[in-house]
Amino acid sequence: MKKEMSRQMALVLMLIALPFIALAEQSAPSGKYLCPECAESVTLGEFVSSGDSQCAWRGSCGHTIRVDHDYIAAEEVPATCTQDGLKGEICRYCGYRPALNALGHNYVYEPVDGSYHKKRCTRPSCTESVTERHAPAADASGNPIWTFDEAVERHYERCDQCAMTLNNQACDFIVASTLPATCTQEGQQVLRCTVCGGHKTEILPAGHDWGAWTQSGAASERVCRREGCGAKEICDHLKNINPPCAAAPVCSVCGAALERREHDWQAVSYSWNGDECTAVRACRLCRTEEIQSVRALGRSVKATCTERGYTKYEPAFEGWAKDEGGASVRVVYTANALGHEWCPWKNGERNCLRAGCGATEVCAHPADQVSVYGAEWPAELPADGALPAVSIAACCRQCGEMLNLGEAAVRRAEEGDQPASCTRDASARYEALDEAGRVIARRDYAVKGTALGHDWAYSYSWDTDGGTCTGRAVCRRDSSHAYETRVAYTTDAQPSCTEDVSATLTAVFPELADRGLWIGGHTETATRTLTALGHDDAQTIVPPTCTARGYTVYACRRCGRVEKANGTPALGHDFIDWTPVEGENAHAAICRREGCGETARAECEMRFLPGDETDERAFCPVCGRLSEDERLELIEDVRLEAVAGETALPGQPVLRRCVLPDGRAIISVCFKAAGVIVRPGARVTLSLPADDESAPYDWTAIETAGEGIALNAAVNEEGRIVLEMDYALDENETPETAADTLVITLKPRAATEASVQS
Repeated sequence: MKKEMSRQMALVLMLIALPFIALAEQSAPSGKYLCPECAESVTLGEFVSSGDSQCAWRGSCGHTIRVDHDYIAAEEVPATCTQDGLKGEICRYCGYRPALNALGHNYVYEPVDGSYHKKRCTRPSCTESVTERHAPAADASGNPIWTFDEAVERHYERCDQCAMTLNNQACDFIVASTLPATCTQEGQQVLRCTVCGGHKTEILPAGHDWGAWTQSGAASERVCRREGCGAKEICDHLKNINPPCAAAPVCSVCGAALERREHDWQAVSYSWNGDECTAVRACRLCRTEEIQSVRALGRSVKATCTERGYTKYEPAFEGWAKDEGGASVRVVYTANALGHEWCPWKNGERNCLRAGCGATEVCAHPADQVSVYGAEWPAELPADGALPAVSIAACCRQCGEMLNLGEAAVRRAEEGDQPASCTRDASARYEALDEAGRVIARRDYAVKGTALGHDWAYSYSWDTDGGTCTGRAVCRRDSSHAYETRVAYTTDAQPSCTEDVSATLTAVFPELADRGLWIGGHTETATRTLTALGHDDAQTIVPPTCTARGYTVYACRRCGRVEKANGTPALGHDFIDWTPVEGENAHAAICRREGCGETARAECEMRFLPGDETDERAFCPVCGRLSEDERLELIEDVRLEAVAGETALPGQPVLRRCVLPDGRAIISVCFKAAGVIVRPGARVTLSLPADDESAPYDWTAIETAGEGIALNAAVNEEGRIVLEMDYALDENETPETAADTLVITLKPRAATEASVQS
């Protein structure tokens, strides 16, 4: 628990410290920025503040300039249930890191007992676990909500959190309503529980309310006393006389009497319902029954190792129901025999651990459980050269006792002898035999003092690249006995980055007395030519800018030599969004390369929109100027797909469009360089997206204005509109007289379809 608290505290401190550490490395973005207050192009300096999406810097004009965060990857600090984390990104300028909100606990509830449940968080990184009291469900007024179980006529509550059943009780019913029974129709009675409000219905049987019998000759009659019924029942009492032993003679319906006789009772029978025993005897003549019931106290007897547990009930009847032979005694078994709880075997015996038992079992070491596992050998051979005395060792698998089965026969087995080696003495083998003459164990005894020892041969190898010398010792008797050690050597001279050197190498090997190698240490020397190291250059890449070439600086870490190489040409300015200059026939653009901010300006070269002579209007294909307040829309995502020939294309393609009042769409195509229209002089292929603005127009019916520029339109596999244009000059054309801007007129599809139908 302490470790977990320490880990969480460290995470909190890290989350608090990280934003401040990042802010200590603030670095203002380079380049020019347009001040929204003074409209000046300024550079950024002092850091002001940081927010969720932008950081603020003090511009060289003194105003505050806000810049969008530029995120780079950083190690993410995950959020926990209770602590916020940090996203895996950080602003390269101000060090701001977006936060990850704390996850909050994800609890599940588990019942513990009738009073408590446990709620624990299921997130892998959280160990939150709390034990709480059950909270039974209640309504808005705080009254408990009971659930009625009609099958068992009980009610209970449930815990709001873990859904455990609580306070299971029998219902307390009272009469809620009654529909009385009639002579011929059943009635019913509705009972309601005073606690949970549960209902049950009981049936009231139908039946007449008969009056007294009236004798009428050999028969009797009686009439229903309920108003409006009038039902009558006739009794022929001569047919309904009870057996003479009842109340003789008596009609079973109306009561006519006969001469009385004694009952002929059958044997008494006993039956049980819970702890209540009922004695019943019946007359064989009239089937009259006498019943006597008593409750009996049970005497419980616990189960033992060998006997089942039971409860014995002996009812105390009186008179005719008294039980003399034990027929009424009831025994209810409550538990099976426990079986012995044996302790582990010890010395071939084990005892039952149950209190009051005292049973003991002695292992008989059955033959099928005894296994021979070997022999017990003496530590050394007898000094007189006799065979060693060996006993047969066995184990009882049932009780685990080690057994000695007597002395084993021993013989010398010379074929198993082993000769001496460098490190091992020679050995002599003996075998132990059982009664059947089978080998049960073997033992090799060392012939002490016969090991040969190593006969080492030494060799050395030098690694001038790694600066080490390797010494190797190989035993002449057994080449598998080898040892190798590597040490760093020293030298009296070192090569430079560009020149080799001849040097004396010295390697000092340590003392390894445990292997008998180089006793007292060994020094090995050799003369070698060490090759020039070569420069260890650190490379610094200086990227090109719009006006300056790029290059790579190589600086050697060893000798300090500095060189420049791998020059790359200047990028040139990247003027894209040309904007009309207010009040002038010109347009301007700012280089969009980071850190440049150079502004360019050029005169607008006006072209005419197609139309009749009264509706011609001039526009600039580069900036899209159409009037003081109107511009042709710039088409984004224009691709230069292919170039025919080897001639490099001047400038960049610019496509703009507008919609005329009559519904036609106009698209202008030109190439511009530094804000001025240029002519490619070759065949080019451009593509533009088939977006919602292009969809309503028929690209198969194109009208063009721009003499000397051939055009073919199609749709490629990506669904983009492809314009293939040929700017090649005819024989009678010159670059000065040929058109440099292509104006395309598109008709709406509806107009084209109407023209075809007419």
